[in-house]
Amino acid sequence: MKTVACILALAVTSALAELKVGDFKTLQHDVSGSVFAKDDKTIVIYNFNYDGRGPDAFFWIGKEGSPKNTDESSTYILSEGQNYEYRDNAAPVLGAYKDQTITLTLPEGWKMSDVKWISVWCRKFSVDFGNLIVEDGFKAPVEGEPGSPAAEPEPELKPEEPLPDVEGNDVYAEPEAEPSSKAEPEPEPGMASTLTLAPALIFALAALNL
Repeated sequence: MKTVACILALAVTSALAELKVGDFKTLQHDVSGSVFAKDDKTIVIYNFNYDGRGPDAFFWIGKEGSPKNTDESSTYILSEGQNYEYRDNAAPVLGAYKDQTITLTLPEGWKMSDVKWISVWCRKFSVDFGNLIVEDGFKAPVEGEPGSPAAEPEPELKPEEPLPDVEGNDVYAEPEAEPSSKAEPEPEPGMASTLTLAPALIFALAALNL
């Protein structure tokens, strides 16, 4: 029973649609990419680009202000394996990326609605290579709550009416009725001989009167 419940939970989780947060604004070093919220704790960056030439660059997130105007205590450095406080020298520096997919997990106690901005930031020189300012009120997809807008259903197609049978290029049609020509009635037997004898009888009667 537990196995079935785990499978159903995985199916529901995978069915949640990712919601786009926005695109990085390119400032330096070819930083670009599209940022999505997979859920309330996970950020996915698609087609991420960065030339890797910054000496001390990281993914940096903050709860307030902007990358150039914020309180360090309300920020975190994110990496694909672990997260670090801003001044932690153990944070791994970003290398070069070309159209890659990056998955980042928010720190303990953070959720997507807390994130006000994300930056590719050079800590050594305090330079913003590219950033995304999150819109106020952004809400990540959560199980049981609406996330990404549902796709509109495609219109149902009505079944096509069957076409009439064709042979070659001709469509079968109802056969036309042949014109009925009534033949003139033939004279009854004996009628022809009566008509033939009539002139002879008239001639004989005329002779008797003479």
